[in-house]
Amino acid sequence: MGFLPHSIEQRLRDEIERLGLVLVDLRLRGERGSTIIEIVIDAEVDYVSIEQLAEINRWSGELFDEIEAELPSRYRIEVSTPGLSRPLEHQWQYRKNVGRLLKISYRDDAETVRSDLFRLVDMAGSALILAPKGRKKGEEQSLTVDVDRVVKAIVEPEF
Repeated sequence: MGFLPHSIEQRLRDEIERLGLVLVDLRLRGERGSTIIEIVIDAEVDYVSIEQLAEINRWSGELFDEIEAELPSRYRIEVSTPGLSRPLEHQWQYRKNVGRLLKISYRDDAETVRSDLFRLVDMAGSALILAPKGRKKGEEQSLTVDVDRVVKAIVEPEF
């Protein structure tokens, strides 16, 4: 799939940061004639409002109109937040999800990948303090895993 010129990506990133948000992902997907420009944004501390999503959608539409000749003939812009199915990638995303249930795969000291459900209790620097979900009596009460040892972490919805 094609790509956006670096200068356009930087202008988009600058505008998103001006609004106090973070560009998590930017990609072109789809096929010729039905390209989707996907812009995924988030907030490090708070949440992204519908008004902010609409503002970025409007602003990016104007930006892409300026460079229309460099884009596929037909395209659609999608601006969204990461959603629950997207793995956590940055330390600020973990801090934002303290108290939530996470499905985490991590490398232990023997480099074995382990996966389980944990409650993210806290963070100490780059270390996650985790409480195993459904812990049985006598089992270890918490586990500390450095973010660098996490293979994949996804927020699990609770009902």
